[in-house]
Amino acid sequence: MADMVPSSQTKLISFCTINDIICQAPQRESNDIIRTLVYRLTGNHGIRDPQGIVDAVLERETLSSTVMPNGIAVPHARLSGIERPYIAIATSREGFIFDAGPVYLVFLILIPTEQPAFFLQTLRSLATSMLEEDATKRLAAATSADEVMRFFKTGGLRLPSYICAADVMVPPKITLRENASLKDAIDIFTTTDHEEVPVVDKEGDLVGVVSASALVGVCLPDYLLWMDDLSPIQNFEPFAEVLRKEHSTWLSEIMSEQYAYVQVSSPAIQVAAEFARQNTAHCYVLKDKHLAGVVTLRTFLHKIFRA
Repeated sequence: MADMVPSSQTKLISFCTINDIICQAPQRESNDIIRTLVYRLTGNHGIRDPQGIVDAVLERETLSSTVMPNGIAVPHARLSGIERPYIAIATSREGFIFDAGPVYLVFLILIPTEQPAFFLQTLRSLATSMLEEDATKRLAAATSADEVMRFFKTGGLRLPSYICAADVMVPPKITLRENASLKDAIDIFTTTDHEEVPVVDKEGDLVGVVSASALVGVCLPDYLLWMDDLSPIQNFEPFAEVLRKEHSTWLSEIMSEQYAYVQVSSPAIQVAAEFARQNTAHCYVLKDKHLAGVVTLRTFLHKIFRA
């Protein structure tokens, strides 16, 4: 999957100096360690308005959790007043208290506003290098900044050359099997906020999509839309006909085999291109033919502009 994305020559630790690392920090509350790291970075690098940056990071924390698996947190903010990213690191054996659970490693990241990919590149780099819980424990036990620097320099922690589709996708929350009935689709569209659902075969391969708009199209075929006078169907007679047959109508009658898709290792910019080319709000992420995830336009825009 995303491990197929080549690494660049840029090391993550190159954005952090030894003075930006605090080992066995005494703070426990998340807000306190964030404030400490922000003031450490701004003091070391002459960055203005530390309290404003603290406020920006804490405001970002309220939007969604920045806690990763294995006790790692990546609080961050996008700033217009800096020219390059900065990273500060804090470790703790006892752990810091974050809403999503105990955290033993904190990577505070300040990112220039005009570098939207950097944070996602950092997440990919950390997810790859800190995949094993033992790696987190070893680093959390470090007692000196030299140990932390050696850990990352030895590990060769590099940013990926680009963010890929796997970095912006989420697992599909719901799917339909190709042998499902029209009733199954109607149930989803009327009880959830899904407006499009992927259809998979028994192996999990993507074979098509069904959409709420296609369902309406079945109820109101084109010849009805050309009628100037819709009074003969003003009581939704065509919808009633669909309801009468919903149990016996196969999903294939409204399924489309035309949909936007990319492979898991495709550059994420390819996702954006598919949104634009096909004028859709959903792009499916495949591993060969198997459905691995989905990217909605809303999720994509959030990760690029606001994550």
